[in-house]
Amino acid sequence: MRATLDAQSGPRERGRVVLVSAPAGYGKTAAVTDWVRADPDVAAAWVGLDAGDREEHRWWASVLAALTACPAVAEDSALHRVAPSWSDDAARGETVSDILEALDGLTVPVRLVLDDLQTIADHGALTGLQELLRHPLPMLTIVLCSRYDPPVGIDRLRLDDRFGQVRADQLAFTEPQAAELFRREGLALDDDQTATLVARTEGWVAALRLASLSLHRRDDPAAFVREFAGDDRSVADYLVGEVLAHLGEREHAVLAAATVTSPMHLDLAVALTGYDDAGDLLDGLATSTAMVIATDRRREYYRVHELLRSHTLARLRRGQPDHLRGLYRRAAAWHDDRGDHVEALRCAGLAGDVDTTEVLLRARAVELLGRGEFDALAQSERMIAGSGADPRVRLVLGLAALENGDLGRADELVSAAEAELTDREGDDVTVFRRIVALRASLARGRIEDVAAAAHAIRTQAVTGTPLRALALAARASGLVYAAPEQAHRDATEALTLAERHGWPYLAVQARSTLGVARLLGSDETGSLEHARAVISRATSREWPRSPGHQRARVVVAAAELLGGRPDAALRHLSSGEVAADHTHPQVTTAIEVLRAAVDHDTGRPLAGWQRLRSIRRAASDLTLTDPQVALAANLEQHAALGLGRAREAAEVTRAAASQLAGSVEGALLHARLQWSTAGDPGARTLLVPVFARRLRLLTGLGLVDALLLDAEIAATLDEHASVHEQLCRALRLAARFDLRRPFATLPEPLRAHLAGHHGAFGALDALVDEILARGPSDVEAVRDPLTDRERTVLAFLPSQRSSVEIAQDLAVSLNTIKTHQRAIYHKLGVGSRREAVARARHVGLIDPPQAPGAPAHRTT
Repeated sequence: MRATLDAQSGPRERGRVVLVSAPAGYGKTAAVTDWVRADPDVAAAWVGLDAGDREEHRWWASVLAALTACPAVAEDSALHRVAPSWSDDAARGETVSDILEALDGLTVPVRLVLDDLQTIADHGALTGLQELLRHPLPMLTIVLCSRYDPPVGIDRLRLDDRFGQVRADQLAFTEPQAAELFRREGLALDDDQTATLVARTEGWVAALRLASLSLHRRDDPAAFVREFAGDDRSVADYLVGEVLAHLGEREHAVLAAATVTSPMHLDLAVALTGYDDAGDLLDGLATSTAMVIATDRRREYYRVHELLRSHTLARLRRGQPDHLRGLYRRAAAWHDDRGDHVEALRCAGLAGDVDTTEVLLRARAVELLGRGEFDALAQSERMIAGSGADPRVRLVLGLAALENGDLGRADELVSAAEAELTDREGDDVTVFRRIVALRASLARGRIEDVAAAAHAIRTQAVTGTPLRALALAARASGLVYAAPEQAHRDATEALTLAERHGWPYLAVQARSTLGVARLLGSDETGSLEHARAVISRATSREWPRSPGHQRARVVVAAAELLGGRPDAALRHLSSGEVAADHTHPQVTTAIEVLRAAVDHDTGRPLAGWQRLRSIRRAASDLTLTDPQVALAANLEQHAALGLGRAREAAEVTRAAASQLAGSVEGALLHARLQWSTAGDPGARTLLVPVFARRLRLLTGLGLVDALLLDAEIAATLDEHASVHEQLCRALRLAARFDLRRPFATLPEPLRAHLAGHHGAFGALDALVDEILARGPSDVEAVRDPLTDRERTVLAFLPSQRSSVEIAQDLAVSLNTIKTHQRAIYHKLGVGSRREAVARARHVGLIDPPQAPGAPAHRTT
């Protein structure tokens, strides 16, 4: 605080006036005292004002007495020779002129502190103060300590660059300062408890000290902190004595109104009190107490200090409960008329008004759902619980619970509503019931029911823009895989309506669907643009559990993974998993698949592949979309073949064959398996329909991998022109759609071709440089998988058993074992048994050695 006061009091030569303004108990006097004492080079004259100083001549007498007693004022100073006379206006004018002239003659700097200035603000002494402040006195810094701003021409002082100020927010204690206060008082509060008290008191020093006194009398400090408010006895006594006792009936009425909603608009204050001058009264309270604060420059909104607000509310609840409920009801109507439906619901709830709450929900719940106001809807739902509410209201609240991830509560609300609804409820209710059915099917992963529910939603039958936008967004989410073009149209219209009317949650849902639709249309750039917009909006509005947010996280994480940035993918997946709700199994499965791929790509290939395999097996009863299956199967097969596990690569190929029939990815899996296990160039024939565009494309990765596989086979056949052509096509797709991952495990012949033809790729040379600079993957793939018998022999190599003993164990000849060992060494690119074991462990063909005491398990 010393530094703040130093900054506000300069430059001294201009005759500075520093106002230290804050409510009682903010430590104004203590702060200024500390500042004055800390600088012995600048003398201070201190005037503690009281009721006796309200007359002007008495005030001047107190000021002169303080100045002449100051050691810095020399004995020959003209101040000692002033002979005050107040007999008439002429004498007064001459006296004031003599005082000002004497002050102008000071030769050393002096600080004149006028403490408790509010005691003279409405009295004759104010005239003398105003005259003193009008004249710049270079050696005199005047410090005004007041509970509120005095009418002394502050704007003119500020315009003349003579004004400095210290306000309540600067005097308020911070958490570390409060912690030090409690420590000195012998109180052991933790950081959270200290932070709670600072927040409740807004750093008000007096309240913190009162809290510390109360804590000494409490056996349960934690309970005291939880319950601490303006109705705490010590705080209440202080507020009544220092603030409320001086207010009149009208001020009390407007203060009561201002506690209903914070901040409060002047028009609402008029509506609640019936006083046309309620704004002037609020402004007066701001001036006289400094505990009512204007929150905007135009002084149209006011808020009440939290402790004063909680004290006033407690007093109203005890003494005037009906009046308080009436204030809340009128506030609810006022807010609803002005479109602030969340505040209207809050006020209706605080009034305990079930009927008004239901009326508001019937009229506004769909719109509130579009805005993502889940907390307000949940509070209202608790308000009407057990009241036999309108089933249509329960249905909307059920959808809100569903969207917010509370599937159990959603089931209760929807079941209760459906039990009362009939088949003759009208088109709007019918459409809404179908929306709820669709979202419930999505939440439970019943993909087979989603499209049928989406097709049943007839948006043309809907009346009202909010419900139409909700219906379009829901239908789009249900059709995005079955009819992506229709989904794109519906989501685009829903997004337009949501942004036009300010429904951010609906905008998130629509953008999420557009992201997937664009991805299915091979517009990765547009997909990512929508997904990133969803993440930004959902994160800022705290909607982590929304299906749209999770789906967007998956889209962006997949893009980062396929772009060769697994660490960035992991950051998005971690955020998604924190929010992930297991009522959305497709999203959860997608997150798990991508995390497994990240494991594989960040130096844990065996763990990543094992995780991919276990996810597929665990999800065998789950209906996944074709793109999900295509990406997961591609990642798993690629990982298995890289580890030399041909048998497991064949397993995933068979598992995905039916769902991926007629797709690029299905053809790729079969061709890659045939080439990797049999080295058969005839695998290229399986890729012919891919390049002839006769197969459906499910992922951009599938086409790039197909081009690289064809180029690899062409390289073994010395078809250099084909190699170059397919590499160029793959590079163009990689550059366009940011697909770097397939090039991380590029076979050596293809890397050699890129290096040997450097400069021959035109605009793609920069990408080629990037690929070559990265070097091969840390885990070099085993391009020639081991046979089942070779893997059986390999499993024995880490043991201490000799070749003869291994032959005896397997009931084969020694020559057979040696033949298998030579084949193993060749395929692993090593020259000894020891190197073979190390290489096999590195690529995941055999498990790492067990820690002492760990259970043994066999390598498959």
